[in-house]
Amino acid sequence: MERENMVSETPPSGTVAVPSEPTIGQLLGWFYERYDFITRANFGPGAQEEELHLGAGEPRICRYCDKGAPDVSFDQKAHALPGLIGNQWLFDLRECDQCNALFGATIDAHFGRWSAAWRAIERTPNREGASPKYSAHDGAVQIESDDLNQMTIVEGMSEGGRYTIDPEAKTVEFKLTRRGFAPSSVFKCLVKMAVAVAPPEACESLKHLKAWIRGDEESTEAFADVLLVLSMQTRPDVYAPGRFEYQLLRRKPDAPTDSPHMFFRLRFGGRAYQIALPLLAEDAGQPRDKIPNLPMLPADKAALSDPTQPSVPIKRENMSSSEIEGREDIVLRYGMGALQELEPSQFQPLASRGGKR
Repeated sequence: MERENMVSETPPSGTVAVPSEPTIGQLLGWFYERYDFITRANFGPGAQEEELHLGAGEPRICRYCDKGAPDVSFDQKAHALPGLIGNQWLFDLRECDQCNALFGATIDAHFGRWSAAWRAIERTPNREGASPKYSAHDGAVQIESDDLNQMTIVEGMSEGGRYTIDPEAKTVEFKLTRRGFAPSSVFKCLVKMAVAVAPPEACESLKHLKAWIRGDEESTEAFADVLLVLSMQTRPDVYAPGRFEYQLLRRKPDAPTDSPHMFFRLRFGGRAYQIALPLLAEDAGQPRDKIPNLPMLPADKAALSDPTQPSVPIKRENMSSSEIEGREDIVLRYGMGALQELEPSQFQPLASRGGKR
C-alpha cells in the first residue's frame, strides 16, 4: 500500500499554539506536538490502484458483531470505505455479510444522500468507476456526468434561479435540494471507516463504537449527550476525481489531554472531512456542550508548499441529531475556467432521455 507523507518530517519550531487564523505551518506544529499517525493511505490515480484486503491472515470473525461462521457469512466483497466515494480497491475480510447489508441500508445510505449533490458535481465515481448521478428531493433537478472530464446538467437547472454564473469572478453557483438524511448516521459512517482501517493496537479503544454504529439500543443511550462535530474543508480545484485518502491520528501519551484522543480524516473529490472519534473513556473530561474550535489537517499536499500561507477555512457542523434533515436548499459554489456554450445535441449519452440540458 502506498503511503504519502502528508507533512514534513520535522515539525516547525515555535508553532505549538494555534491562533484564530493559523498558517499551514502552525497547524502542522500543533498536530506534530500532540499526535501520531497510526495509519494513512492513498488510493486512486497516481496512488494505490491494486486491491488491498484488510484482515488478511486474521481469524474470520466480524470486527463489528464479533460473530463467525456459521452464525454469519462472508460471501460478499465488503468495501472497507463506501464504494460511493470511489473506493474500488480497499476491502475488509472481517466484515460479515449481515453487517455489510445493515450498514449499506443505514449509515452508508445517509452518507450517500448527504453528499450526493457535490459528489455528482465533482464527478466522484462509484464503486464500479461509473459516472455519478444526482436527483433532488423534489425531482426538479438532475445532474449526470457522461465521463470523468465533462459534466452535464439536465432537467430544471434553468428554472427558479437554480444556478448563477459570474463570468467576471469566474464562479458558478448551484442551488440544490438534498434528500433527507440523519446527521448522526452520516457521522457514524465516518466512524465506521475509522474502525475499519484502525490497526490492531487501536481496536480496544474503538470497541464501544461498534455497537453504536450498528444501532445497539444500549449504546445509543450511552451516546445520547455526546456532541458529534464534523469539520470540513473545500478545495475542489486541487483534487483528481476517483482518488481518496485517509489518516487516523492518536494523541501521544505525553500530550495535553485538552484535545481529542483520536482524529479520523477523509478526503475525496473536492472536500476533506475530519472528526474526533467519540471515545467515552479517553475523552471523558472534555466539554460536551459546545462545538470546539479544533484545528484541521491541511486540505491537500499542494497547500504544504508554503507553510506561511493561511489555512483553508473550516466549516463545522453539529451532526448529533438523529432526526431526518436536509430537505432544504444548499448552495455550492465553484470556480471555473473558460465558459463555452454547447448545443444539447453534443450531450450524446443523455440524448435518449429527452431532458432539458
